[in-house]
Amino acid sequence: MGDVRDARGQGVATPVRVTAIASLTPLVELNEDPFLVDSRSQHAMCARWAAEHGYVIARELLVGGLRTDHRALWEGVRPGLDLFVAPSRRVLERALSSVEEF
Repeated sequence: MGDVRDARGQGVATPVRVTAIASLTPLVELNEDPFLVDSRSQHAMCARWAAEHGYVIARELLVGGLRTDHRALWEGVRPGLDLFVAPSRRVLERALSSVEEF
């Protein structure tokens, strides 16, 4: 979990908020890659990872080709305290316009 200091320099536990990213993939691609179409399974995989690491999913995004500077991605994110999780790189490649920029 995140570690923040109060005015006296004492450690104060601040919960890390986890955002799960799933890809919004057209249904016509179901036969080619069923997992990319199944956003519920993608979010479930993210939730399992978060639970295994002591985190809770605070926000779920279902996006396709989202720009990495889009407000929906960064709204409310606390730098150094929050994290993003996706079930795989190929999901992230579908969800965002550029994994490298992200």
